[in-house]
Amino acid sequence: CMRQLHPLMLLKLPQSFVKAGHLVRSSVFAAFFCAFTSTPTLAVEKIQLPDLVDVSPDGSLVVFGWENDVWKASSDGGEATRLTHHAAPDMNPRFSRDGKSVFFNSSRSGTNQVFQVPVIGGAPHQVTLHTEGSFLEQAHPQNNSIIVSGSRDHAGRRPTRIIEKSLDATRDEHIIIDVSA
Repeated sequence: CMRQLHPLMLLKLPQSFVKAGHLVRSSVFAAFFCAFTSTPTLAVEKIQLPDLVDVSPDGSLVVFGWENDVWKASSDGGEATRLTHHAAPDMNPRFSRDGKSVFFNSSRSGTNQVFQVPVIGGAPHQVTLHTEGSFLEQAHPQNNSIIVSGSRDHAGRRPTRIIEKSLDATRDEHIIIDVSA
């Protein structure tokens, strides 16, 4: 699917292109289908209320959550491209500090975790692995890490903590702020 951000219009393939829950993306198939069907193949729909827009470090792109997926588009407007597609909601997208990837939250692994996907598209991979889950706050502006909030083992009333999670898998997370302290 491609979406128009400015003037907030979207182009969506017809339902007949959906097969077994996955969108058929073959342009050859689409051209063949369009040539041999008498029904309109494109419908117009408005993008309304995108969630948590983030701007790339160089200002050229925006990412946002919409319809439980993560999308990207030029900051000048135009077509939007879906970066994620999963039955679990994908939300809260944030650019990496170099702008080459996008972090987002998803419960696709069972608990709310942080995932990362290349800005050019591709398969997301899971960044956080804590059993209590993690909620993405921001990519760290200087380090190769992300800032997350999450419940961690704590005997106090509030187990929520602000944590720096290195993108180097060999390093442990570091608690920055213990909210209950």
